[in-house]
Amino acid sequence: MTTNAHPSTERLQQLNRMYRTISRCNRYMIRAEDEQTLAQDFCSVMVEEGRYRMAWVGYAESDEARSIRLIAYAGLENGYLENLNLTWADTDRGSGPGARCIREQTIQVTRDIANDPQFVFWREEAAKRGYASSIALPLKIGAGTIGFLGMYSERGDAFDEEEIGLLTEAADDLAYGITVLR
Repeated sequence: MTTNAHPSTERLQQLNRMYRTISRCNRYMIRAEDEQTLAQDFCSVMVEEGRYRMAWVGYAESDEARSIRLIAYAGLENGYLENLNLTWADTDRGSGPGARCIREQTIQVTRDIANDPQFVFWREEAAKRGYASSIALPLKIGAGTIGFLGMYSERGDAFDEEEIGLLTEAADDLAYGITVLR
């Protein structure tokens, strides 16, 4: 049995897309005049260049409900975000990846949306839009997390360690850009 030690052509193309995605995001970052536009540009690049089905930025609100406010999105959304009713409070409705990302200040990867018990409230609507896996990356400013950058993929188990590393770099760049703009 022989094994191929070289990455596949498809994998190399995917990594090249990710490097182009980060490069393009950074170009938007240095030209941004406000954080709304910056977040929108990042989401658009993630969908257009990174080929994610949908990307969005949510901010953690300090209101009584600890709601998550939609800042920007791009891609196939079709009403998905307006019906999420998200909170980052430690409750059943706060069990999703975005809420855990904010609370725990950690990356949250959902490799199989259809079978992940923490996706129970959103699974049906995600399936209607072809979302098979997702990632939520914290937007850290100082010692806290102001929100997250989330992506949905039509591929199950779409986010490997190398891709997570590159997406973390993009989220850190977005957080830095927001800090500078503020």
